[in-house]
Amino acid sequence: MKKGFTLVELLSVIAILGVISLITIPIVSSVIRNGKVKSYEAQVGIIIDASKKWVLKNDNYLSEEKPIYLTVNKLISSGTIEQEVIINPITNEEMNGCVKVSYSSLYQQYDYEYISDCSSYLVKYNDGSAINFNPETGSLCDNPSVGAGSKTGCLKFYAFNDSEDELSVNMILANNSTPLVAYALQSDYEAAGGTNFSSNGSSLGGLTVKAKLASDTQTWMKEFNPRLLNIKDLEKLLDYRLLFNAFGNSYVDGTVSSSSSTSPSSYGWLFGNLYDTTTYGGIDPINVSYPSRYYDTKSDTNVEMWNYQLGYWLEDIYNPTQGRAINNTGLITHSEGWIYNYYGVRPVITVPKTILN
Repeated sequence: MKKGFTLVELLSVIAILGVISLITIPIVSSVIRNGKVKSYEAQVGIIIDASKKWVLKNDNYLSEEKPIYLTVNKLISSGTIEQEVIINPITNEEMNGCVKVSYSSLYQQYDYEYISDCSSYLVKYNDGSAINFNPETGSLCDNPSVGAGSKTGCLKFYAFNDSEDELSVNMILANNSTPLVAYALQSDYEAAGGTNFSSNGSSLGGLTVKAKLASDTQTWMKEFNPRLLNIKDLEKLLDYRLLFNAFGNSYVDGTVSSSSSTSPSSYGWLFGNLYDTTTYGGIDPINVSYPSRYYDTKSDTNVEMWNYQLGYWLEDIYNPTQGRAINNTGLITHSEGWIYNYYGVRPVITVPKTILN
């Protein structure tokens, strides 16, 4: 006859198992925790290595005086990190921190440090934020000049299309550096080797306006990349693809002219200062008497007759032969700019945030 375990024996086994658990569970937990910590450190190592690779290709952003902060999102979007997300193995949450890149004067090298929460270090400029900046010296300034034709010294710019992940900010001048210029004069077209010039378009693009842009910004620091505002950046700012009507026109605020709206345009800074330099957000063109807009495309003689800034030329990356512009009512228009000269030059630049902060 088989005999079972007594109650004392069962309690003894349970007690022994309890003691074993008290010994082994902390050890196992420690092993698991240490494994997760090592995995986390490996993830941080991937982010640090990616930051170093990014810096090798973008060392112009480095400053010995101020650190830069490279977000994980920036490294992923730039393709430096191939993974779509990086998971923290300890919390199982997405790693959305950043790498602080700072210069060590003691060791004369750049140090890399991962920071899990970068919210207090990152800067975002809202669309239309005013920044007084001297593009000739690359420094912030006071008392900017915003009159028609202002293009040297302290100038007023507006930030646009910025995010916390970006290390630089796009800025557009608050006034036209040249009030009025043709899109492409026939003389410039022919000098560049173009043929069959007509009012239907310039197959070589906006030769004249780009030459004026280069002239207006010749004393500016070239690393700021002076250029015209392009349609793609404008679409990103407006957060929708521009759809032009049968006349080749569209509006900043949708289908209605901003000048006829009963409320101020939220994009007034984008097309303000186009008539008198004290006006913010454009004017009502009905109340303004404009001189004749037509002139001989082989000369620039009529340009000096103009004192107005009715708009400025854009770069249409979808169709560079077209003269696309934005006017003082927020109208984004297709214009025969090689015939008319009622738009001007308004440069856009990109400036590292380490200069501005």
